[in-house]
Amino acid sequence: MNIHPFLFALFPIFFLAAQNADEVLFSDTVPWILASLIMTAGIMLIFWLATRERKKAALMSSLFLILFFSYGHIAGISEEPWIRHRYLFGLWALIFSIGVAAIIKARISFRILTDMLNGAACLLVLFSTLFLAAAHVREVDLSPEPPKTPQKIVDITKGRNPDIYYFLLDGYAHSQTLKELYGYDNSPFIDYLSKKGFYVVAESRSNYSATRFSLPSILHMDYAEHVIPASMLSPETYNPRTLVQNHPVGRFLQENGYTYIHAGAQWDWTSHIAFADVNINKRTVSDFALMLYKSTALYPVSFRYDLFDPRREQWKRILFQFDKLAKISARKEATFVFAHIGIPHPPFVFTPDGAFLKTNEEGQIEKRSHFLAHYPDQIAFLNKKLEILIDDIIAGSDIPPVIVLQSDHGSRIPPDVKTFEQIDDAYVRDRLRNFSALYLPEGETNLFNEEIVPYKTMTPVNTFRLIFNRYFGTAYPFLPDKSYLIVSWDKYKPIDVTDRAQF
Repeated sequence: MNIHPFLFALFPIFFLAAQNADEVLFSDTVPWILASLIMTAGIMLIFWLATRERKKAALMSSLFLILFFSYGHIAGISEEPWIRHRYLFGLWALIFSIGVAAIIKARISFRILTDMLNGAACLLVLFSTLFLAAAHVREVDLSPEPPKTPQKIVDITKGRNPDIYYFLLDGYAHSQTLKELYGYDNSPFIDYLSKKGFYVVAESRSNYSATRFSLPSILHMDYAEHVIPASMLSPETYNPRTLVQNHPVGRFLQENGYTYIHAGAQWDWTSHIAFADVNINKRTVSDFALMLYKSTALYPVSFRYDLFDPRREQWKRILFQFDKLAKISARKEATFVFAHIGIPHPPFVFTPDGAFLKTNEEGQIEKRSHFLAHYPDQIAFLNKKLEILIDDIIAGSDIPPVIVLQSDHGSRIPPDVKTFEQIDDAYVRDRLRNFSALYLPEGETNLFNEEIVPYKTMTPVNTFRLIFNRYFGTAYPFLPDKSYLIVSWDKYKPIDVTDRAQF
């Protein structure tokens, strides 16, 4: 049986899914399993038409598929990508040509080689499948109950409650960090917010240094170790994607008559929320498909001829988001908007005036020099878009809305160190000092009452506790404002660095 080409086509998908089991669902892989099998059948048909020999056609197909799917993994070893592709692609073409020529000229049955390849391919697929299955079996079923609807809803408007806009600005650093690390003065934007009536949290910190923990804690209004047992917080059991996909903040507001509009990022976790009433996104492929695509030899070819550029797709997506968000205030029903804005987090795709940044980021994304050069420009563009959006929302709202601008962590500039012991306080401050500003109206005015929030260090875990207490009559206590550094996901161990992150 010549089944090895199909198995070699399946292995990269199962392997990639197993390596990213904490983020990938099996359903993410199904379309690409089918597409890979169909592609393999087509390749085998082409080679069979050329040779009229099934074993030779299967061998040439396997050689092609191995080279095709391994290209990105081999290319990723080098730090000079686009110089690298010129030579690596040529080398791959040479290997394939030599292999095909050898197969065509050979006058043997290939029975033993076929059996060996069938066996090897079976083992590769089997081990990857078992690893992936084990990862999902060990996962905790994270389906927490939403908060109970309060007995009394405070109606400050004598009509309906205000629209609530929550903008997660991915990787937006604190103004002090912007000044110290990037030499960027963010005071004009802070002044704009203050004049509009925003309360800018002066000493804002995030609760976690990684989105995989920050985002669930925001949407569950609690720390990860309280949402699920601390003993379950490990790479094998904790899949925060399930927490994001079933979060109590959205459920609570829906129960109180709100329409939930979700504007997602590229990231699979937030790209689409099944229980949201409306989903807004402009996404060509899923995260898993993008990872698979970048591992193949198709990526450099398509990039070279501008057939599909993930960076340009990100640029289009952000502009699409802002365009759609500006129109929501015209809706008449009470609305909750959660928007995951994928900038200033890399990829760096914007110039300060919003044009597409034509730069090669492959291999540069983990370099400090790359962040220092392009992160401030992305901040500058984002600030301009936020000012326009805020003006539109406030002007278009019949009732003064609640607006929250908040980042999940700092700028995440790559460190020059490899271990926690080498991490200095500057890195801790950058990762955990975030941006946070709140527009909280009272009737027809917007006065932030410091008797309600008697401190200037409020962290995101308390954001919705504050909003629900203020507008829905709940009585959530404020949680201690802790900050945890996630050093390595492979050895998950959140380290309490609150003292080091404080101002």
